[in-house]
Formats: sequence, C-alpha cells, structure tokens
Amino acid sequence: MVKWICLTAPTLPVTSLGGKTATAWCDITKVSEGMQHDFESLDYLNSYIADHLLAEPTNVIKGVGGFGLGAAAALYFATSCAFGQVKINPQIVIGINGWLPGLA
Repeated sequence: MVKWICLTAPTLPVTSLGGKTATAWCDITKVSEGMQHDFESLDYLNSYIADHLLAEPTNVIKGVGGFGLGAAAALYFATSCAFGQVKINPQIVIGINGWLPGLA
C-alpha cells in the first residue's frame, strides 16, 4: 500500500526574495551553481520527514518526493538516509526540477 502525504512548507523570510515571507523549507540566499545551503534547516527537515514516515504502519511503502525546493529537500533526505544519518530507508524517491544540496 502506498500512502501519499503532501506536506506544505512553512512560511519564512527568504533572503533571495529580499527578506519577503514565502513558503519555503529553508532559506535561500541566492540561486546559483555555487549557492550556500541552509543545512541547519535541511537537517531539521530530515527529522520532520522521518517522524512522519516512522509514524506510518509497517505495511505502508515509505518514500519522499518534491518539486523545486521540495525536490532538493527530498534528495537531501534520501542522501542522508543512504549515509546512515537518518535511520529510515525510503523505498521511493522523486525529485522534479530540483537539485541535491551539497557543499560548494
């Protein structure tokens, strides 16, 4: 059984939007190939996602996905799981029009 849970990001000030409040999983300082990532927020988000997935029954196929910044969050979560930083094994990972946050 697959259960789809579509989480909505909270609203927070986004630096690249001149500090305007927007729906975002973490702060974005600028959009570029060498951009800095808000790893503190991404690590908090990892815990948030893991808590949601761990609350599901064992017969539910667990996965993550997203679009844009949501895809970046999903890919970061999946990578953290692969390296043992998060103790869950997602069976589905979907990223549409996103990127894998990393150290530039």
